[in-house]
Amino acid sequence: MAAESESVAVAIPRAREAPARAVDDPIAKLNQICKAIALGVAITAGATALYFHFFNARFNGLVEPSAMDHAQVAMRIAEGKGMTTGVVTPLGLQFAPTVQDHPDLANSPLYPYALAAAFRVRSVSNGTVAAFNGLLYLLTVWAVYGLAKAVYGKPIAILAAVLYGSSAQAMEIGLLGQPVALGGLFLTLTLLALYVVMRREWGSTNPGAIVSEEPAGVAAGVKWLGIVAAALLFALTYLCGHVSLLLLVPLLLMVWFGLRRRKTAAAFLFLVVAVACLAPWFYYNYQRTKTLLPPLQTSQVVTRTKAYPGMSALREVSEAVPAPVSFAIGHPAEIGLKFVNGLIQLYRRLPRGLGIYLFPFFVIGAFWAKGSREARALWRAVIAIIAIQIAAACLSDLTVSATRVLVPVATCLAAGAFVQFVGATVRSRAARGWLTVLLIAAAVFPYAVSVTLAGKELPHPSYPNLAWLRDARYPAGHPEQGQLVVPEDAVIATNVPSAVAWYTGRTALWLPAHKGGLEALQSNGADIDYVYLSRGQVAYPEEAEPDFWMQMLARPDPNQIANLGRAAVLPGGELLIELKKGS
Repeated sequence: MAAESESVAVAIPRAREAPARAVDDPIAKLNQICKAIALGVAITAGATALYFHFFNARFNGLVEPSAMDHAQVAMRIAEGKGMTTGVVTPLGLQFAPTVQDHPDLANSPLYPYALAAAFRVRSVSNGTVAAFNGLLYLLTVWAVYGLAKAVYGKPIAILAAVLYGSSAQAMEIGLLGQPVALGGLFLTLTLLALYVVMRREWGSTNPGAIVSEEPAGVAAGVKWLGIVAAALLFALTYLCGHVSLLLLVPLLLMVWFGLRRRKTAAAFLFLVVAVACLAPWFYYNYQRTKTLLPPLQTSQVVTRTKAYPGMSALREVSEAVPAPVSFAIGHPAEIGLKFVNGLIQLYRRLPRGLGIYLFPFFVIGAFWAKGSREARALWRAVIAIIAIQIAAACLSDLTVSATRVLVPVATCLAAGAFVQFVGATVRSRAARGWLTVLLIAAAVFPYAVSVTLAGKELPHPSYPNLAWLRDARYPAGHPEQGQLVVPEDAVIATNVPSAVAWYTGRTALWLPAHKGGLEALQSNGADIDYVYLSRGQVAYPEEAEPDFWMQMLARPDPNQIANLGRAAVLPGGELLIELKKGS
């Protein structure tokens, strides 16, 4: 009996759908194929055109520190240097004392390696980063379509693809150049794989479902293959970064409660495959730092607290920053206050991330979701995932970016909730159609405003000086004529390390808050050649004590500068100081 029941599988779990009829007419088959091709071309061409237009209207280079950080790591990977970084922090030197070819202790590996492949195909540039993320955006549009079609059917799938494909927020995710674009794609595919497995098990119990004619062995094999694929996709999601490892919990519960046969074995298989895929990454970290996770990721738990205001923990030289767990146990009030502040930020920004027009329907769907058993299980899993991501974001420095990974899935479910809600509350078919048109118009409105009125984003404020640092050579007549003013192997201590590492290709050390910290690093063997003070970061408002370097930039003291070395005042009042050795 178990084998017989295992052979029952379904394709569509919608209660109101009639069983599909076999199409024997070649003309009808050809018509279906042509319609599918036309739809595919329309979605692909439309999304590509919208993104290209948005790119031309808005993109002006990478400006987000996280984006520049990932890009410079990818650049080094493309150069054959492996998972190393040009952004060195004083805290990182406590784990790996070498400045040149410093191991990357902050980022997850998948996005930098994928971007490095794009750099090898095209070139190392801002445009390549935007084009690569544009490809991820296009693939995510199709992932949203696939998930919505599996859950709600083709009409809602088209609506979801249109809403996500025309979303200015979705395109901004691509242009920001952060790994959330890749993480959002893999998370959507993970949930799609799990949903398909559940649908095959439960669909036969829904009225109107199609019973599969597969032999028992084939049906069981597809089920286990789906579980393995979902676990692999989750591992890839986690390796993109900005995703909590605790997402394993709702996904395992989704497997446990979403299946009706051999659920323990399925959940165990999912866990084993996910852990096996992540084990090499954990081992790699342990070999380098004796920790399973990148230490600069976990250390963000102690940042933005009273003990370590702002990002001062990463610039700490004199003492070791406590482990996150021990700090949380010893400072519960500070962790609690940080959590509350994070919730306040998300309360203000989360609706905009999904879109003001869609967010209410997502909230309605969270409390009023209708549909099959597997659809309700998907909703519960997504709500749990959102709660975990919000909690993890509030305890780290990723408050906004950690929630962007949820935008594709949330768009899909919100589109379905909109259609269900309107269908249940509006009787007139024409009125329902006009409401759908109004929703699409509201979705396109932010995009239209962005490309027509907003203009291009401002470039990095220090880009001209960064380009000079990268390319400037001594003029004719100089003893070193033709040589680079700032050698390629120079180490530059700066207040904008991500920008220096990405735009100049030099190794950048994040300046400690005080001059004594720089001297301590030099006495410990750090060979630092220059100090570059950029007006791209003029203050650290959350840090309790005034920053020595920011004060020097605001009110240059010739005597202080002379004690450090030879200085040049760059356009905009920025400073480049060639340090005296031993200073």
